[in-house]
Amino acid sequence: MTVPSSFPELWFFVALVIPGVTYAWAKRRFVGWQAPNQDVGTRTLEALFASVAFLLVYGAAFFLISGAAFTDAGAQLEQLVAQWPGVLTWVVAAALLVGLPVLVAYLMNARWVKVPMDGGKTKRKQVNRVKDTPRGWDKAAFTAYTPRFVRVKTAEGSWCGGWFDSDSLVSTYPHERDLFVEVQWQMSPEGDFVKPIPGSLGVWIPVTSDCIVEWVSGVPAGGEEEER
Repeated sequence: MTVPSSFPELWFFVALVIPGVTYAWAKRRFVGWQAPNQDVGTRTLEALFASVAFLLVYGAAFFLISGAAFTDAGAQLEQLVAQWPGVLTWVVAAALLVGLPVLVAYLMNARWVKVPMDGGKTKRKQVNRVKDTPRGWDKAAFTAYTPRFVRVKTAEGSWCGGWFDSDSLVSTYPHERDLFVEVQWQMSPEGDFVKPIPGSLGVWIPVTSDCIVEWVSGVPAGGEEEER
């Protein structure tokens, strides 16, 4: 790959990369992860295609405004930028390379509806907004940072769980789902927390598609002094 050696080449390289990357990032923020764009190659091609589209639009606008021929467009752009104050150059560059791609991504992908609330009020909700986390499991995992109890109903119908605290672990995308619970509790057949298992150093629980995971706030009756 040849390193850009002149001002026009450098700006062309920047214009070719940044708008598409910005657009792809903004689109994911407004829409969330979608099945096709989880692949790195797909996201790269989407960003490159968006960059080329922005570059063509910017080039056409520049030609129309300046009347420059394609052969001397680089020299005219360099001369134009040299006449601008330094701050203005960065403001225009930020607007074209970051601001406009974000705006286009929002206009093309964000969709809102009004949702009725109590008291006759309404609120706007983004209907196609998928969370940045690929699955509901990841969202729950990211918010499990406060001490709490967790119990898992396995595919066989038995319960396993305990006290989930700072030494506990939970896996997130793209890894398989599992839990490490730092203090294992004895569980009743109905899923109630009975008491901590003496000498427990934790329990690893694989979470398959047949499992049910429940996060529980508070402390079970009689377990407040034993939870640790």
